[in-house]
Amino acid sequence: MSGEITTRFIVVGIVQNARGEYLLCRMPDGRGVFPGQWGLPGGGIEPGESLEEALRREVMEEVGLDLLEVEPLFFSDGTHVKSFPDGGQRALYMVFLLFRCLAGPGEVRLNPEFDCAAWVPADQLSRYPLNPATVRTFSRLGLLPDADRARPRAHEPVGAAALAMVRYSRYHRSRGNLTSTGWSRALRGQPPD
Repeated sequence: MSGEITTRFIVVGIVQNARGEYLLCRMPDGRGVFPGQWGLPGGGIEPGESLEEALRREVMEEVGLDLLEVEPLFFSDGTHVKSFPDGGQRALYMVFLLFRCLAGPGEVRLNPEFDCAAWVPADQLSRYPLNPATVRTFSRLGLLPDADRARPRAHEPVGAAALAMVRYSRYHRSRGNLTSTGWSRALRGQPPD
């Protein structure tokens, strides 16, 4: 595994269908950051993309669904090890930008990043072997129990950085131009562009 840690901003969709079920996808064994575990669709931001454009592209590429609604929620972060098909590994510092999404009609069509998917009612989420990031996300939303939930965590937005993030998100969301650069500045407590 390489000693250098790269930072990646990842857009993540908490995708629900019209019945209120959540879309879970399973990573194949030996691949990705959470091999063999269930999680949420999403991925990296391409140069020039807004956050919403990146999220819509990633969801379409990974699961073949259009999104009818997209709402920014919160972020979380952490250092994770990504496994590659050739057996290589790399440590990544990942900032997950989470969005509540409503899927349009249609069938899930997986690309090779996932080996299966399921629409899951909220009361059945705990029956799946979820990756740690997805457990934290669903716990934060009150969908899974979390014993540490009352304790503030380092990755939760607090203080000036949170205020800058909220201001940036509200201002730019209303104009349809959320960008990874702006979020990055907001996360560091710097004013938006």
